[in-house]
Amino acid sequence: MASKDDNLVGKFLGKLNKPLFDKKEEKVPPEAPPAKDETPEPSSAATPPPNAEPAPVDSNPANEHETAVTGAAELLLEFTNMINSYLNYDDLLQEALRLMIKLTGARRGLIMTYDYNVGRPNFEVAQDKQGNSIAEKDFRFSTSVVERVIESYEPVVITDMEKDEELGGAHSVRMLQIQSVMCVPLKAVVADSDKPELLGLVYVDNNSVTKIFEQKDMEFLMALANQAGIALHNARVYSQLKKAHQELLELDRMKNDFVTITTHELHTPLTAIVGYLDLIEMIDLSAAPKILQEGIEIIKESVNTLSEKIREITQITQIDSNRLELKLQPVPLKDFMRTVCRQLAPFAKRRQQNFVLQLPKSLPIVRLDQDKITIVITNLVMNAIRFTPDEGQITVRAMTNSQDSDEVVISISDTGIGIAEKDFDRIFQPFVELGDVLSHRSGTIEFLSSGQGLGLAIAKGIVESHQGRIWVESEVKKGSTFYFTLPINPVTTMIDAKSVLYGLSRSA
Repeated sequence: MASKDDNLVGKFLGKLNKPLFDKKEEKVPPEAPPAKDETPEPSSAATPPPNAEPAPVDSNPANEHETAVTGAAELLLEFTNMINSYLNYDDLLQEALRLMIKLTGARRGLIMTYDYNVGRPNFEVAQDKQGNSIAEKDFRFSTSVVERVIESYEPVVITDMEKDEELGGAHSVRMLQIQSVMCVPLKAVVADSDKPELLGLVYVDNNSVTKIFEQKDMEFLMALANQAGIALHNARVYSQLKKAHQELLELDRMKNDFVTITTHELHTPLTAIVGYLDLIEMIDLSAAPKILQEGIEIIKESVNTLSEKIREITQITQIDSNRLELKLQPVPLKDFMRTVCRQLAPFAKRRQQNFVLQLPKSLPIVRLDQDKITIVITNLVMNAIRFTPDEGQITVRAMTNSQDSDEVVISISDTGIGIAEKDFDRIFQPFVELGDVLSHRSGTIEFLSSGQGLGLAIAKGIVESHQGRIWVESEVKKGSTFYFTLPINPVTTMIDAKSVLYGLSRSA
C-alpha cells in the first residue's frame, strides 16, 4: 500500500486541472522577408524532418513531488486552521463536514458522535455537496458500514459496493443503491488516557458513480478526520466549561441574594435589641444585682460582635457581586490617619502593646472613601493586635515615595507571630484562617481567633477598588508588615472588585 505522504500527494495532484509543469510554447514573430538583391544565408540550426516528433520537455519528478507535498500540506493546514477557529460546537460540525465533502468529492456526508451511555452513535449533522443541510429523517445511510467502523475503530473505503463480498449484499446497500462509500472514525486523546477515544465518525458516499473513492481518498479523509477530532474535542470541552461557568454564575447570584436577604433579616431583630439596651442604660442600675449588670454587659458585647459579623458578610457580598460603591472625596490624609489611629490605640493599650503612629511633616490630599479606608486600616490594625504578644509593638506609617509621587503608601507593622511565605497569597482569600494563627499563646494567655477569615479579603477588595495595591512582608516568629497604596488622584473608572477578590487582577 502506498504511504500516507504519497496518497496526500496523489490527492492534491488529482485536484489540479492540469499537470503541475505544463509548459506553454512561446509564439515567435515571423521574420521580415529578405531584400530583392539579398540572398538569405542558410541557418546554422539543423532543420528537422517534416514528420519528426517534437523533442520531449525535460521534467523533474523530484520537483513535482516536492511541490505536490507542499500543496497537500497547505490544504490540510488550511483545513486545520479553519476548523480550529470555531469554538461553537454546532458551527464546528457544520463547517468541518462541508469542507470534508468538498475535499473528497463526495455527493453527501454525515457526522455522528458516539454516546457511550447508550452504546450507539447519535446523528449530529448531514449535508449534500452544495452545503445544504439534510434532516436526520431524510438521510438514509449504510448502517452496516457504520457498525463496522464502530466495532473496529478503523476506516472503511469501498469503491464498488456491489462487488464487495461482505457488504455488497446488505439490505441498506441494496435499498439505497450506494455505489461508493467512505467512513472514518473521529478520534482524539482525552483526559489522562494514552489511547485515542472514539468521538464519532464521518460518513460520505456517492450513489451514482463507482470507484470515485480510492485508498488515497480514505487516507486523506482520515487525515482530515484526525484534525477534526481534536477540534471537536476542544469545542466540546469549551462548551462544557461555558455551561459550567454559567451554572456557577447562577449559583453565585443565588448565594449573594440569599446572603443579602439573610443579613437584612438579621438586622431587624438586632435593631430591636439595641433599642431596648439603650433604654436599659438610661435606667440607674447601680442598685441592681451584680449578675444583672454583668448580663447586660455580655448582651452589649454579643450585639456588637454580631453586628460586626453582619457588616463583614455584607461587605464581602458587595465585593463579590461587584456592588461595592465608593464615595470618593478629597481627604487630608494626615488628619485622617490621626483620627483613625486615635480610635484604635485603646485596643492595643488593653494588651499593654506599644502603639506608634509615624507620619511625615506633610501628606497630600487624597481622593478616597473615608468609611471604606477606615475599614481597611481597622482590619489590618486589629489583626496586628490580635496576633502580637502582650507588650509587643504596633507601628502605623504613611508616606510618599517622592515629592511628585502619584500614590501614598500606608503600612501596619507588628512584632507578632508572623506568616509563612507560602501563605502570603492565601490570607487575602475569603474565609481563610491559617492553622498556625487560629490559636497562639502570649505568656500564659491563649488567644483564639474570633474572625471569619474575611478581614483581609475585604481590605483587598476595598484597596484594589480604589486602584491601589496590597501585600504583606513577613517572617515567622518575627512579625509582619502589611502595605497598601492609594493613588492620590484615582481615575473615574473603577476596576472589577470581584476580580480583585479572587486574584484575577494584577498582583502586588
